Amino acid sequence: MWAKSGHLTRTQNVQPRTNLSIRLLTNVTIDSNAFAGTSTLQTLKLIFGRRLFPDISIYILSLGEDSFSGLSNLRELSITNAVINSTGHPLEPLKNLKRFEWAESRMKEVPMEHLASLPHLEELSLRYNAISTLRSNTFVNLKNLRALDLSSNRIQEFEIGCFNGLENLENLNLSYNRFKLLSNEVWNLPKLKVFIVNDCRKIDKKILEDSAYLSNIEIKCNGYKDAREGWGID
Repeated sequence: MWAKSGHLTRTQNVQPRTNLSIRLLTNVTIDSNAFAGTSTLQTLKLIFGRRLFPDISIYILSLGEDSFSGLSNLRELSITNAVINSTGHPLEPLKNLKRFEWAESRMKEVPMEHLASLPHLEELSLRYNAISTLRSNTFVNLKNLRALDLSSNRIQEFEIGCFNGLENLENLNLSYNRFKLLSNEVWNLPKLKVFIVNDCRKIDKKILEDSAYLSNIEIKCNGYKDAREGWGID
């Protein structure tokens, strides 16, 4: 890997590796074609900050249209502790990406524009951020998504239609958020099998009744009550 003045200019000695993890201690710009010649890579992890005694800073990852060119076979991308400053659609070259994690980055909104470039995505994790509202049609382009992790955010509101497009979702984690009620009015997940919602307050019982494929539910919290009938689990 060649880095200069906060720029990742190119990688070397990557072939025939399939996994690459890079720890970064400063704001970084990934230059155009920095990953040229890395077609064997299937997993890329960009981790910002120290491993021991981590600071509380959020770093900036700057991306252009061709920053990820050359990663045509990448299946998994993980970005930790960084906001993305981008021009164009930097994730568009990742045609075969199946799993995307963008965690611990204090984002306040689901990055809809970036996700629109990843129609073949099957797993998405946005855990440990600061998302407060799930907007209508946020995931509408992710028809192939099977697993969604939104745990440890600050979600308080679910807009009607926020789960549109997730007809094939099988695994959903909404644990450790701030919503007081999860209503059946926003629910549109007909194939959901696994539902994890620790530290919740109220869930419309109709959600559970109408989820025909639901086989695994994890609810660990104090004072859970069904919104319609008022039964509780301590």
